[in-house]
Amino acid sequence: MRMQIKGAALCGLLVSGLVVSSVSAEEEMMQPGQWEFEVWYNFVGVPQRFPSYTQVQCISEGEPIPDISRAGHECRQQLEGEFGRTYTWQLNCSTDWEMVHGMGRIHYWGERARGDVHLQVINPYNPPQPMVFHIKGQRLGECQSD
Repeated sequence: MRMQIKGAALCGLLVSGLVVSSVSAEEEMMQPGQWEFEVWYNFVGVPQRFPSYTQVQCISEGEPIPDISRAGHECRQQLEGEFGRTYTWQLNCSTDWEMVHGMGRIHYWGERARGDVHLQVINPYNPPQPMVFHIKGQRLGECQSD
């Protein structure tokens, strides 16, 4: 009799744990809305850290990729994969005088995100140079309508 009570109590704990963990997993999914991304970058092998900048944009299930573009350095991005809460994409930030190609990834935890973008910069005057962009995001609220 005592073993049956312990078994029933253990079963109850397992079931309640499954309910709590499924609620927590839902809360941790990417939350659509207005997001602010802090972006900073460095050239691999160069000890200098360049100034960070922020991007504010509307993120949704259909468009989960943060935009690292800056004025004069626009990037075209294409979603490649979705692995749970992690998204990967290819991007092309090339200009008339240099090729800039790479891959990015971002992982969302509810209203927070972290990611990185690895680029290769090739121009006629320098050897190929790898760059890494680091991304840290925070949801601000609902998307602003224009």
